[in-house]
Amino acid sequence: MSFKLKYSWFLFLIIIIITILSLTGKIVFGNGLADVIYVLGIICSLIVSLIANIYFTKKKDNKLLTVILISLTIIIFYYIYSFTVGRGAEYRWNGELFK
Repeated sequence: MSFKLKYSWFLFLIIIIITILSLTGKIVFGNGLADVIYVLGIICSLIVSLIANIYFTKKKDNKLLTVILISLTIIIFYYIYSFTVGRGAEYRWNGELFK
């Protein structure tokens, strides 16, 4: 198994953890009811990551995998920023990660 494929499964695991924590209310994005939009985006990222992982375990297209990995990494960093320092007005960042 190549490094890119291992990294892809690692990103999938991080997305699963973020999804579970946001669905259970342990992490919030600080926008009140609009947090649902973030959760839907996370679930879409989870589905894309799962499809990419299943596809690339069978095929070896490194260019497309690289683009998907860079995109997912940027999306994950955005979500981490959104539930930490970049929280909305409803629940401002107070230095605590979990609610």
